[in-house]
Amino acid sequence: MTLARAQQKVAIIEEDTIAGTCTNFGCDAKILLDGPFELTERLKQYQGIGVNTTPSIDWSQLMAYKQQVIQPLSVQMTAVFKQLGIKIITGHGELTDTHTVKVAGSTYTADTIVVGTGQRPAKLAIPGADLMHDSRDFLDLPTMPKRLTLIGAGIISLEFANMAVLLGSEVHIIEFADRALPAFYSKHVEKMIAHLQAAGVHFHFGEALSQVTKSATGLLATTKNGLTIESDDIIAATGRIPNIEHLGLTNRTLALRPIGTALSSTTICGQIFLTFTLAVMSSARLCRS
Repeated sequence: MTLARAQQKVAIIEEDTIAGTCTNFGCDAKILLDGPFELTERLKQYQGIGVNTTPSIDWSQLMAYKQQVIQPLSVQMTAVFKQLGIKIITGHGELTDTHTVKVAGSTYTADTIVVGTGQRPAKLAIPGADLMHDSRDFLDLPTMPKRLTLIGAGIISLEFANMAVLLGSEVHIIEFADRALPAFYSKHVEKMIAHLQAAGVHFHFGEALSQVTKSATGLLATTKNGLTIESDDIIAATGRIPNIEHLGLTNRTLALRPIGTALSSTTICGQIFLTFTLAVMSSARLCRS
């Protein structure tokens, strides 16, 4: 938008939904859904000193409201882009040279190409991985499962666990490491875990998920240590990885850490800058004066 207002010729290549994960399937949806749960948590602090009851949350009604608010955003953003003269190209972009991108048989040239393809949920390489869902699925659940297992004890899992347990679900979290949120101050994390445990969340640390299978009444998560947990749904929240496949980056200079994020602002093909650590909304942006 800034470039378009500066009279630059701009195009956005997108194969999924305009405005990307955060707007459509991530941050915005999560914040909207989490709002009532934060409110009820605060009201509980005033019980007996002015507040005698806390409201109940109807997940189905809340989800319907989320759809009403979130679904139009992509359409609205598309209209804004077009109004500014930004060209929307639908499809998967693949670099063919320094200044050319191919999309569905057509080619587009530009002085500067920015690859901002964002990230996607990481999938565990275990039998039955396709039976699990991810954060995008959770934020679109029409009804909350009565039994829910979350894989990974990161921020996303803890937020989802808090919502589910407050709605009365049986919630389990399976974590490979010996604690949750290792990047955060341990004393604060311990208080958070204790709070969730008091609410009814079951934590299983030091457990590596080995397989997921169907049972007669749900899904069965099994760990390498032999722990088995049956649930109605299993949400994998084991991190995110950058979308770098099939972009034409083969044989070009690209430094990646083991976790898959760019080491630094790496320049390849002249003026192509990788921004995998940023949740940029488009598959690529093409700019030409």
